Amino acid sequence: MIFNFKKDIQYYKFCLYGFLKNLRFFEAFMFLFFLEKINILVVTLIKDHGK
Repeated sequence: MIFNFKKDIQYYKFCLYGFLKNLRFFEAFMFLFFLEKINILVVTLIKDHGK
């Protein structure tokens, strides 16, 4: 039986969670990865705000 349902944002969050929970990162490396991404985002926002 095939179920058709609307794939909203919650569906994609669940898929991302399922993908990430199966990855075996060391916590320190994951922390550094997210810290770098946040830093890049902040720098981009500051540059765009100055224009």
